[in-house]
Amino acid sequence: MLVKGTEDHVDNLEDILRFPKLKILVERRTGFEHFIMKTTTPFFKKLQRRVELIQGSTIPGAVQDDTFDRVEGGGHVLLHERNFQDATLAARYAKRGQCSFRRAPRGLHLQAVGMMLRKSLNPDIKRTINAQYVNTA
Repeated sequence: MLVKGTEDHVDNLEDILRFPKLKILVERRTGFEHFIMKTTTPFFKKLQRRVELIQGSTIPGAVQDDTFDRVEGGGHVLLHERNFQDATLAARYAKRGQCSFRRAPRGLHLQAVGMMLRKSLNPDIKRTINAQYVNTA
């Protein structure tokens, strides 16, 4: 998410590197932190130098307001779940009557989703799950 109205947009992670002073706000202990900070490729190493880890931006209040104010100020982008962005922007719009944010057209699809299964699960069911979900990448 970025403030709209700029001529040159940030639409993906690669675009961030074109703006030397642009910082990336990432909520601690989320899939976004894991995705950005644990990957060791040269590209992600460059991104990691731009990351500012934040905590508490998911709860309405001063930290959340500060986080969105920093994005609105133009020096930061925010990586966060889209439903959270929608709800927060709707609340800010209701208070202010305007929205100056722009969101990248495509999401990153980074939500960490896992499935736990019983060890003694029927082998036929395990094969079906593996065939349908695990090997689809």
